[in-house]
Amino acid sequence: MVKCLIDYRTAYRKVWRRKRAANQAMRRRSAGRRLKACPEFKLCTSGWEKTICKRLTDNGIAHRHQVRYPVVLGNGKSITYTADIVVGDVIIEPHFFIDEAFISKMGAFRAQYPEKRVILVTLNDFIPDVPRSIYNESVPIEYDVFVLSAVEKLGGSGR
Repeated sequence: MVKCLIDYRTAYRKVWRRKRAANQAMRRRSAGRRLKACPEFKLCTSGWEKTICKRLTDNGIAHRHQVRYPVVLGNGKSITYTADIVVGDVIIEPHFFIDEAFISKMGAFRAQYPEKRVILVTLNDFIPDVPRSIYNESVPIEYDVFVLSAVEKLGGSGR
């Protein structure tokens, strides 16, 4: 039997100990600098929602995701409208594709919940095509920093 000149187990243990010590040192250095995290971030279903959620969380604005509201459409059909992000009485609705179904759903929602204010976040090119009756404020996703000022303007500070 030939004896191996290198004991791989010992070498691996040394590497593992070095990595573990480096990770522990890094954790000690960054212990006081924890990033804020939204507890409901996993409920975000799109990249736009994640962007807005991160912006709200970084600024300390309390918000909720996937809040459900019962809505009766114009034809008498009962549905459940799920708001993407809710800050107090303000609903932030990031929406890429705006079709007739979305417009009718939002119109029925606004008629049944007039106290709720809606911020529509979409592409800048789509804003002129959306009826003004389904939202209070519109913010182009290209300028998502304006979401915070729109939330404050509509009174949904959430702080």
